[in-house]
Amino acid sequence: MAKISDKELDAVTRRISAVSNHLLPAGSSSNSSSIGLCNASMNDSYHKIHGEVPSHEVEWKPACDEYGEFTDIIYEKAVGEGIAKITINRPERRNAFRPLTIKELIRAFNDARDDSSIGVIILTGKGTKAFCSGGDQALRKEDGYADFENFGRLNVLDLQVQIRRLPKPVIAMVAGYAVGGGHILHMVCDLTIAADNAIFGQTGPKVGSFDAGYGSSIMSRLVGPKKAREMWFLTRFYTASEADKMGLVNAVVPLEKLEQETVKWCREILRNSPTAIRVLKSALNAVDDGHAGLQQLPAHLRAEAADSLYLEAQCRVEDPVYGCVGRISLLQQEIHKAESQLVKTQAEIAVLKSQAQGHDLQALPFESQSDGLNNFLHEQYLDNVAAAGLDFSNQEERKAELYVECALYIDGAPFGLPTKTRLESAGPLYCWNELITLSTKYRDLTAHSQLALTVWDVSCGKDDGLIGGATILLFNSKMQLKTGKQKLRLWLGKQADGSFPTTTPGKVPRQERGELERLEKLANKYERGQIQPVDWLDRLTFKAMEKVKERESLKNGSSHLYLVVDFCSFEHRVVFQESGANFLLPSPIASSNELVIVWDPEVGKINPSEHKQLKLARSLNRGIIDRDLKPSSNERKSIQRILKYPPTRALSGDERQLLWKFRFSLMSEKRALTKFLRCVEWSDVQEAKQAIELMGKWEMIDVCDALELLSPLFESEEVRAYAVSVLERADDEELQCYLLQLVQALRFERTDKSRLSQFLVQRSLRNIELASFLRWFVAVELHDPAYAKRFYSTYEFLEENMMKLTAGVNGEEDGFKMWQSLVRQTELTAQLCSIMRDVRNVRGNTQKKIEKLRQLLSGLLSELTYFDEPIRSPLAPSVLITGIEPSESSIFKSALHPLRLTFRTANGGNCKIIFKKGDDIRQDQLVVQMVFLMDRLLKLENLDLHLTPYKVLATGQDEGMLEFIPSRSLAQILSEHRSIISYLQKFHPDEHGPFGITATCLETFIKSCAGYSVITYILGIGDRHLDNLLLRDDGRLFHVDFGFILGRDPKPFPPPMKLCKEMVEAMGGAESQYYTRFKSYCCEAYNILRKSSNLILNLFHLMAGSNIPDIASDPEKGILKLQEKFRLDLDDEACIHFFQDLINESVSALFPQMVETIHRWAQYWR
Repeated sequence: MAKISDKELDAVTRRISAVSNHLLPAGSSSNSSSIGLCNASMNDSYHKIHGEVPSHEVEWKPACDEYGEFTDIIYEKAVGEGIAKITINRPERRNAFRPLTIKELIRAFNDARDDSSIGVIILTGKGTKAFCSGGDQALRKEDGYADFENFGRLNVLDLQVQIRRLPKPVIAMVAGYAVGGGHILHMVCDLTIAADNAIFGQTGPKVGSFDAGYGSSIMSRLVGPKKAREMWFLTRFYTASEADKMGLVNAVVPLEKLEQETVKWCREILRNSPTAIRVLKSALNAVDDGHAGLQQLPAHLRAEAADSLYLEAQCRVEDPVYGCVGRISLLQQEIHKAESQLVKTQAEIAVLKSQAQGHDLQALPFESQSDGLNNFLHEQYLDNVAAAGLDFSNQEERKAELYVECALYIDGAPFGLPTKTRLESAGPLYCWNELITLSTKYRDLTAHSQLALTVWDVSCGKDDGLIGGATILLFNSKMQLKTGKQKLRLWLGKQADGSFPTTTPGKVPRQERGELERLEKLANKYERGQIQPVDWLDRLTFKAMEKVKERESLKNGSSHLYLVVDFCSFEHRVVFQESGANFLLPSPIASSNELVIVWDPEVGKINPSEHKQLKLARSLNRGIIDRDLKPSSNERKSIQRILKYPPTRALSGDERQLLWKFRFSLMSEKRALTKFLRCVEWSDVQEAKQAIELMGKWEMIDVCDALELLSPLFESEEVRAYAVSVLERADDEELQCYLLQLVQALRFERTDKSRLSQFLVQRSLRNIELASFLRWFVAVELHDPAYAKRFYSTYEFLEENMMKLTAGVNGEEDGFKMWQSLVRQTELTAQLCSIMRDVRNVRGNTQKKIEKLRQLLSGLLSELTYFDEPIRSPLAPSVLITGIEPSESSIFKSALHPLRLTFRTANGGNCKIIFKKGDDIRQDQLVVQMVFLMDRLLKLENLDLHLTPYKVLATGQDEGMLEFIPSRSLAQILSEHRSIISYLQKFHPDEHGPFGITATCLETFIKSCAGYSVITYILGIGDRHLDNLLLRDDGRLFHVDFGFILGRDPKPFPPPMKLCKEMVEAMGGAESQYYTRFKSYCCEAYNILRKSSNLILNLFHLMAGSNIPDIASDPEKGILKLQEKFRLDLDDEACIHFFQDLINESVSALFPQMVETIHRWAQYWR
């Protein structure tokens, strides 16, 4: 018998495997069994002949699929071997996945599946710190993880199912953390090879997350039910050796040999029959694969009942060959599923029915018709009217009298007069049934034309009978006229806002749309003829749809008011639409003679006659005459008075006309440009064009005025681009003073990638401090759903451009390293948040929590004591920090238990910060920024008041960092030393100095008191007590904790400024020369800051759209309060007397002293 060589045996083995893989269908049990035995016997022979598996180093080659390159993963294939490696490439986030990561992983696995040369796939994470830490919590929403469109996704389950059903083995190569979703990811893999530094565990319950599918069932089978419950319920971490003992992993190897060992396992698998491996994998996974649906069930159960009906409706549209028999069968199946789901929710509906209140008011069509445009308000639903301040529970006692006001807006400006329906009383049926004629031409509309619809009640007995309003754009995103029914959500208590972009959009946000919205969308298609009717099937479909509609309306509890507008349909697509002035039918004659008070919403609106006269006076035909006009003496005085107006003051019609008339003679006056631009009728194309031309020839304005042009008052892209060109002249130091407001100004831009966004990114690339702060300011705003996409666009633009930077000739870092240094700041804050959660869970007094903090830093989180690489301090990016000093870290005695951490710096020093979690410090950030700016303005006038503008940075909606300044509160000082003078004598004694302290120390104290007295008065800072007034050893006093600003104060009768008698006594009393000097500093500082009032007002105006509590509640009122504090109606001399009176009033106030005593008692008992 001839002897078979090794080479021939290897060829035979591969041939048998290839033939079996080609001929044998998956799931053929008899053949697969025989092949398995055959391969097993040959494997024995193979091992005897070949010995150990080859261990030579593998060569990886980058790969891609048909869609191109990858960004969040690295996809590689071994040269000459059937191995593919997929690496999650987000080490800056501990390889946490986001929707894009999952999509790319699915793409790579699909490519490996279809590649016949690949037999085994390795899944791993970039670096040695983490395999995968689960989903990126910064993007987590209630229904999954948000992508750039802010939609929740659960597509990680698609990846898990794909790995389980892949006909090729997947090996998890784990180094570092495999926690949360990353832990589940390694469990769904067929094998796991772990490095000795691997950490395993579940973290989901800590953040309200869970996996009711694979994450529970597979773990229970791997480690046993009891151990699985321990891992999920206690969320503990386990080392690689512990995981090995539990059966979570197949092998544990040294970190440096991890890839070598994993490749060795792959090569050994490749020696076996791929068909046998495929069949065995399916058989081994069959028990658990049914649990995949359990994870989807919580998120998708609500939509399941109606989905089948949509599918049937779409089938009738998209598949003309769809047969009648198939349609009947599918319909019966889907209706059965829908009814079964309705039965499951029967108990819930019964409860909700018993709680539902209010009546539904329906409106019959009232038509709005013109020679080119018909609008029908077809059906109006006012669900739960009582929620809007009305009560229709007893129709006999009082009937509501409602009407709808409809107005056309073009580019944010009203076009024509608003239109009203007649008054109608509420009953079983709510009907206007009147014809409305609109006379506007199609050619007069623009792409941003919109209808503003407001519902009023004139019988509610209140001055303001407003129910709610909403606006709707007449054109869709494709610039086509909207047709058919449009469902609008009314904004309760708000009149429809016709500005662009509007603050009262009627369109329901996509993430809030449910079954009902999708049903109505399909119904609209049906009515427009886009779905072919089938009578018998339509009756059954609409019957089931009504059941779903009833269920959804009860589930929602009628919490919203909706208005359904039915636009007419045309034979062809319409690109422009018109709507405008119309007549108002007279109200019906009253049946009784009693006097009724009716609120008229037209009071205070623009007089049409005056508006017409203004248009004629500003006719472009007068342009030639206006060029030579010069103002008279009286007119010049009026113009100078107007130019002194604060930016918050609106101009009257006469004032607007005056500035427009003499616009050519004012071009050399730079202060006049912003006022002139506010006079322009931007809805008039020709007038707007001339204004833009004049703006380019105007005297260059200051940066302060450029900030005003970025406010929401100016929507023209040309004007905003001009403002950015002015900002380009500012240096980095000045730009950093306004950066917070400039980021907020992105809200008022029309596009995501605006000129302002590009400018901020380009300037940040030249200055790492600007880049760091810009990144944080933008990242915090990502939590605002209304503008998340816009801020995310700026964030991505910054990341992309910084990554492209190359290393400088002076040794600067390249862009990649710079960006990574900024990303590590986020990792640091995430770890600090985790520490705070652990510390708060410790029962006991503050000392026990401090011990826990130091124990964590010295033990489990010892990696924070010495960083692998220095991190740029978030508060001061120019400073590199290298780790935390556990022994010098502590916790403040407070309800939120803020951390006081001491960081070592790269230059051998240290810096101390306070980290807060659970408190929104964005307001503190704004106030401290104003203190820094005012300090800068005072120093420019050679007045240094020794202020302490410590650094504050909000790193989230409820978290942030503050610079720790060594100091003591006045409450502590007075308690221990009885007076401020005694405390200062301890640090700066001088027998010959005033009051036994050095003159320099006393002067510093007086100046700082004066500075903060003026600043706290201007900003209207409230809740001042001796615990948030701090004193430094060198005599500098400063304020902290700015929870109340712009005049808000939780205490009754607050004084104009916080100036207690102990502070006056430290200056020698009210009759001393030092107190007189204090008042002099106050008056001088007040007048200096009044000169920059426009700058401060503009900065606060840009914050109007922010989520800062005391501004967001009523931006206009807050800014007006700020304006009042500057007393712009007085000259400098009058202001000196005014402010001296304020000081005297504050010192002599009695009530604050009583409140201070009560506060001291409260602090004692705490």
